[in-house]
Amino acid sequence: MKKKRLVESSGQLFLVDMSSYNSDPNEVDRIRIYWLDKQKHEWTRVYKLVDRIFFVGDDCCFSVSSKDFGDQCRGNCIYYNMLRKYDSKFWVNWNNNVIYIVLMTIVASIILVKYLLAIL
Repeated sequence: MKKKRLVESSGQLFLVDMSSYNSDPNEVDRIRIYWLDKQKHEWTRVYKLVDRIFFVGDDCCFSVSSKDFGDQCRGNCIYYNMLRKYDSKFWVNWNNNVIYIVLMTIVASIILVKYLLAIL
């Protein structure tokens, strides 16, 4: 399984490339991030997001600064949701200095979006 999502952040365009090596289409084993170098017309791999937080879903992707988001989330993070029939636990994984957190239910995603809309 491969999923690619575009995310705009501070006027720059990023590509989030998510891959899975097993048969479950909702499992993500690897996340790679690329930045579009407009002058060279090519994607350059990124290893850190610094203070940026990426929210990645099937229907919507966006980014915020950790400074604007408050103490609830730290920078250098990717949050993505998976629509599965499991409980609402938050699963935390570490990969290449980038944190990604899986929101397991639609309800958890809705709560997050409402929180973001209230503070932005």
